[in-house]
Amino acid sequence: SFFIGLSLSRGVPNLSIINNKVSLSDALIDKFSQQYDVVLNRIAGQYMSYPSITTNMTSTRFEYFADPGWRSGFFPGILWQLGNLTSNQTLLQAAANWTIGRSSVANDTTTHDVGFMVFCSFGKGIQFGGMGQSYEEILIETAHSLATRYNSFLGMTRSWGDINDTTNFQVKNIHI
Repeated sequence: SFFIGLSLSRGVPNLSIINNKVSLSDALIDKFSQQYDVVLNRIAGQYMSYPSITTNMTSTRFEYFADPGWRSGFFPGILWQLGNLTSNQTLLQAAANWTIGRSSVANDTTTHDVGFMVFCSFGKGIQFGGMGQSYEEILIETAHSLATRYNSFLGMTRSWGDINDTTNFQVKNIHI
């Protein structure tokens, strides 16, 4: 989705949507790959530093955070996707390195956003990197942690806040 947003926002002619499937040209994939090579070179080996915010869609200058919260799975997820598209082993290894840094999220019961944190990283690692049981265990543990936020009386999952607070039940959205 990041690739699609970047391409559509810039009017890139190398992207097409046919039968609800997105097709990226080789030139566009190469451009994305080059941009992420620059980012990886800037933060080489700093696997707990996650690029999170940029002010310019064509920029490779990011603000980096040790824990960028709900966005933290996006960077490794993009690396998994790019590595898969290009068969670039450097990108796949980088994806694995940044994914592992998110493993502590499996026990996070403070937010419903854990899905972004683990499915964009560990989920993509399973999908594109052939990662197996250890990644699956992280996803299952995260699901159990998220389930603690479910209130059976209300039939809803609390988005944020203390799960024992009976006066302030915050719900970001409801899917019916």
